[in-house]
Amino acid sequence: MNTIYNYDDTDLSKINIEIPSWIDQNITTHTIAAILEGGCSSGAYMPAVTYHEALATMGTYGNDVLDYIHENLGGEYEYPPKSESWEGIAVYYLSMAVELWAGAVEDEILEKLEKQTEATFLSATKYLLADSVRGHYVPQHFIHWYGETWNGFDRADSKIVKIGPTHPEYWEAWDEICRNAYYVDDDGQKWGLLEHDGDLWAIKIEN
Repeated sequence: MNTIYNYDDTDLSKINIEIPSWIDQNITTHTIAAILEGGCSSGAYMPAVTYHEALATMGTYGNDVLDYIHENLGGEYEYPPKSESWEGIAVYYLSMAVELWAGAVEDEILEKLEKQTEATFLSATKYLLADSVRGHYVPQHFIHWYGETWNGFDRADSKIVKIGPTHPEYWEAWDEICRNAYYVDDDGQKWGLLEHDGDLWAIKIEN
């Protein structure tokens, strides 16, 4: 399953995602992914869980935040404990709204990131598939994320590489894949694999 984490961290404003006024206008795609994964309380989005920031935001945009919650949940949500401070109430409602919004824009973000990546891929002579920071796991990463869309190699080798570096035939199988794998994009352009300084690249091949 594709996730936002599969893509470079990008400001949402750069991919034309509309951001509510009560959310940091510089929020990025990976922050959205972190909110979806663990919620604001995990520290993924500090402006919603830092008391003074949440209180200030609710003081300015409180009606908009509550309206958003009401529109998306129809008022069907638990209220904060009566003993909660004003700051705690601000955190409660702002966190709820931010998490609702992150879930609502996830599909739109993924769609725009996919289109952006495809455009970059088609206009480049080479495209980075995995950087050297992955070390011995670069081949496994390739098979996991791209193995189904590339052709030309033995699927038995693919299964070996998918197991990881602990398999005794891992590097031998990867050598075979690296030499023979190719991808054909929607324009009929053929791509091959190139390893350089630990990075793995897709490179255009003359047809």
